[in-house]
Amino acid sequence: MKISIVIASRNEGDELAATCANLADGAPGAEIIVVDDASDKPERGYTIRNERRLGVAKSRAIGFARSSGDVCGFVDAHMHFKRGAIESVAEAALDAGGFAYAGCNGHAAATLRRTADGLFACHWTAAPKVVSQTTGMMGACYFAPRDVLLRMGGWIQLPGHYGMDEEAMSILAARCGVPIVNVPQVDNWHLFRGQRGSASAPVPYTLTPDMVAVNVAATHRFLFGDDVWPALRAGLLNMTALHGQPMQCPERVIRMVETPAFDAYRAALQSRMTVSGTDFIRQIEGAAR
Repeated sequence: MKISIVIASRNEGDELAATCANLADGAPGAEIIVVDDASDKPERGYTIRNERRLGVAKSRAIGFARSSGDVCGFVDAHMHFKRGAIESVAEAALDAGGFAYAGCNGHAAATLRRTADGLFACHWTAAPKVVSQTTGMMGACYFAPRDVLLRMGGWIQLPGHYGMDEEAMSILAARCGVPIVNVPQVDNWHLFRGQRGSASAPVPYTLTPDMVAVNVAATHRFLFGDDVWPALRAGLLNMTALHGQPMQCPERVIRMVETPAFDAYRAALQSRMTVSGTDFIRQIEGAAR
């Protein structure tokens, strides 16, 4: 089994270097692909460098297109794994024929997993001590067989810089009939700047409510289309704040996801879906009970 690991990185510096060194030691033989998302200074050891900032989701999609492993994983640029952890999650993905993820200390307790209900609200539940199916990924450590990702169209290409891609991939997986499993008792850490002893200054991530709203809108339009988009579009146009922060230009959010290019992309994604939106909602409502 050949494993590929895609890392999307922007201005991570020493954190990225430490993550890559940890992966090389803990998962020897794995293919590591670093996509530098237009960092202010090029990241050391990058595989691909975006000329302009494209965001986490698009960078992951670019990295997957370059990968060659039988199983492909997506991790953040500031993580730490114990030896053998990567292989455990990759093997679980192969066994499940779908996505496998492990909760990460520092981001969400490794003993918890996330499920979603019919309104896409998040519920934390105690994770069983065995690999078990769930309805949503979390934790910044996701693996799936290459043929499954190809059947889904690769990692979803959202237009915003950050946010929603794990949720979007969870929904896309469900609507393509692809299972998601949680892998318990795998020691991973999601380490934000300074937690690893780095002397580097904090990264100035630029995350605006509008950019988050773009990915929320894209997820609904791409994965549910005309079933929900008209109502959501009207709601977005009247939205003045998101997560307590003021929105700058809801009209621009709408324009970003209604381009002809995204019309074609939406059609391509929906052609891959085998589970209707109504059946999907019934599935996750049942899983949340």
